[in-house]
Amino acid sequence: SVNIFGGFLVTRRMLAMFQKS
Repeated sequence: SVNIFGGFLVTRRMLAMFQKS
């Protein structure tokens, strides 16, 4: 569960970075 949640945060951060670019 923690692993999935961590992956979700990483994906969300990546999406935020892409949107900022």
